[in-house]
Amino acid sequence: MNDRVRPRFLFAIVFLVLQGGTILAEPFLRHNQSERTVYIQSGDTHLGLRINYSKGCYIDRFMIRNTQVIDTDNGISSAVKIDSHWHLSKDESNAASITVKGNSVIVEDISYGPETFKINESWTFTATSDAIDWHIQRTIPSDRMVDAAANSHWEFADIETWTGAILDNGAVAWSKLLPENFATFGNHAAKALFWNHSNGLCFEVNPIELNGRHMASRFTHSPKGTLVFAQALTDDPVKTRVNLSRFLIGDSIWKPFTLHRGPQSMTYRLSVSQLETRFDLGDFKGINEDSVREILNTIARYGVIDSKLCGANGWRTGYICLHEQWFAQLAMAIQDENYTRNVSETYDHFRDHAVQEDGRVLARFKDNSVDAMRGTYTEEGFYEAQWGYLLDSQPDYVMVVAEQFHNTGDLAWLQGQKKTCEAALDYMLKRDSDGDGLLEMVNSLHSDQQGSDWIDIIWAAHENALVNAEMYGAMILWAEIEEILGDHKHAARYREAAAKLKNSFNKDIEDGGFWNSKRKWYIYWRDKDDSLHGDNLVIPVQFTAIGYGVCDDESRRSEILSTLEAAMQKENLFSWPLSVYPYNREEGGGGNFPFPNYENGDIFLPWAELGTRSYAHYNAEIALKYIKNIIRQYEKDGLAFQRYARVSQGGLGDDILGGNSMAIVGLYRNIYGIQPQYNRLYLEPHLPAELDGTTLRYKMRNMEYEIRLNTTQYTVTRNRFSLSSHNPFGVDIGSDRLEYFQAKSRKPSLRVERKNAYPLRIHITDFDHDTSAWSIHCQKSMTVLHTVFNLTPGKTYRVNINSEATEDRTADRQGRLLIPMTVDSGQEIRINVSP
Repeated sequence: MNDRVRPRFLFAIVFLVLQGGTILAEPFLRHNQSERTVYIQSGDTHLGLRINYSKGCYIDRFMIRNTQVIDTDNGISSAVKIDSHWHLSKDESNAASITVKGNSVIVEDISYGPETFKINESWTFTATSDAIDWHIQRTIPSDRMVDAAANSHWEFADIETWTGAILDNGAVAWSKLLPENFATFGNHAAKALFWNHSNGLCFEVNPIELNGRHMASRFTHSPKGTLVFAQALTDDPVKTRVNLSRFLIGDSIWKPFTLHRGPQSMTYRLSVSQLETRFDLGDFKGINEDSVREILNTIARYGVIDSKLCGANGWRTGYICLHEQWFAQLAMAIQDENYTRNVSETYDHFRDHAVQEDGRVLARFKDNSVDAMRGTYTEEGFYEAQWGYLLDSQPDYVMVVAEQFHNTGDLAWLQGQKKTCEAALDYMLKRDSDGDGLLEMVNSLHSDQQGSDWIDIIWAAHENALVNAEMYGAMILWAEIEEILGDHKHAARYREAAAKLKNSFNKDIEDGGFWNSKRKWYIYWRDKDDSLHGDNLVIPVQFTAIGYGVCDDESRRSEILSTLEAAMQKENLFSWPLSVYPYNREEGGGGNFPFPNYENGDIFLPWAELGTRSYAHYNAEIALKYIKNIIRQYEKDGLAFQRYARVSQGGLGDDILGGNSMAIVGLYRNIYGIQPQYNRLYLEPHLPAELDGTTLRYKMRNMEYEIRLNTTQYTVTRNRFSLSSHNPFGVDIGSDRLEYFQAKSRKPSLRVERKNAYPLRIHITDFDHDTSAWSIHCQKSMTVLHTVFNLTPGKTYRVNINSEATEDRTADRQGRLLIPMTVDSGQEIRINVSP
């Protein structure tokens, strides 16, 4: 009998019904001695692989939910590249030996490499109920420099087998962006989660044991149309071969490195999941959830070039604009702890290598110096752009740090950024030579033909409204951070500077401000000779003024937004352009003319979050319209462009922008109202009627919340606590207590503690300084303690339970009032506290 089956498996799958009703099978294993193959399958039957040791040794079959995903010729091997030649374990002539023990297969005597450098390996595969662990033990015969190595070299059946792979630093290897033969993306990531949006398959390669060594991953479009995924295990992190590039045409992405003599070991955990389950965003109403998920998994992540290099351009061109403010906002929407962690690590890297001693934040990173101002490119890849000193890098750095702290609540990390952010703000505050509160650019006149902000080949100079609006937003955010850190002196300083800036900003242009009272919008800049420029309804100027609060005049906001919407409808544009009307010819670089072209009127999608933020208060239906337009555009082309042409509205430009996903940030932040805060989840929806009944599954700091949004009420649920209100609120939910924060207060207004982890619903009716009303409902009898905060110390309050007065109570020295009670099963209790 050639087929040798372990008796406990018997070809049949024995099902086990586990507690909770989950049905799993026992792992399955079959050894075919005549064909010299072993097939092993996880207990849930979702993953199976076949080891072929008929010649050399490799995996020639890899089944995910009964779908073969690897190339049958090359499959999965170990490999080393020496003298420009790949040596694979599958191509060796020596025979491996097989031992089957229970749920495990041990493969020994695997070797590969030239005769003078034979690497020996043993593989152990162990099937579990829902995974297969692959342990690799190898011995390096001597120290040797190699061109490349792959402790696992996967060749998937087709470049389209996977939509892409999400990496453990938040990056994405998006197959769409590897269209050319030998197109290669390299990244210092270990874990990779592959997925296919068409069939819903998800497959994770997770190195659970690296034993102190480092991993680097490579994704290559092979000439035969397959996708090669190769991972190298090294003693030290590998370095890029060409400059700092993580993308090349050619499979040699890394510099040669040394394999050191002796043993190495590592373990992979291979597992399968379902896309909709792994990335379940909730129950969306009026919005295509599948498209939102795919935007977050593709274009939003594409800006991550590598570990410590989060951006919003992408790895093909290798740019990061430090003069962008949306990286922490992307983390809020992506909801991936790996991406969020990488943003924090990126800003530590920026702090250490991109911020100069005087507080100047170098505006850009690129993998080579082609875009750099002469003499500014650093060894780490940071530089001043050739177009000019782009001073929005100063406020944008501070905004990202402030918002990232709210994402993580990490006070230690924030303390490590405090001096740098203060230096960045102070660098700008010194740039006010005339004392009017408006901060001045390095270039003085448009005739200098230099840029000063994100719109880098429009020659904005001297007093720049875009940069000043961002400075206002940064100082307001950072003043709150200083208060949280207990530095009230710095907080007061930044608030004072912000107020002065705001006052001058909003003056009429005749009085030294930016407001054009005739046209009813803000101009872009004022040259040092007092000439006015950019009076053509520049959209980022209007959106930053409104979105960051420097424009808080309701009539002005309405005038700007209504004028803009009329112009949008006239041209039937799917999203906002950089400007509605043309610049004067002398105000920008030649590539912008004739209008509409490039930064003179084309559509750039990264500003969509601020667009939705500006419109959410004014008319949420308009904000939602443009979000849906951009989602539909993604469904057509993946948003994989730099910009969109004004006339045709087709995609243009080689520099694909990960920031094209910012409309989804706007959906979460400004429509659904999700705004993480360092000590709570804050919720302030602007929900159009068509989204009524939306339920979100939202992850923050490894905690999952269910958020149900109705036009009349918002509800947050976690840990069998549920809190609802018809007004914006914050909430922090632990295992046995819930804290409610009234509106935007940083301090809790109410704490509810329970003795048992039974479901408890809380509904807030009203909460003010001295008067509050709420109700609770329990499914089972329990003891509940209510603590009301922020009352007047020593003041007496009357507590009403179900409209019946109990004894009066006095707030303690901290302004707290404690109300203990026992609630019967199914009972609803209404509580009212008043003086």
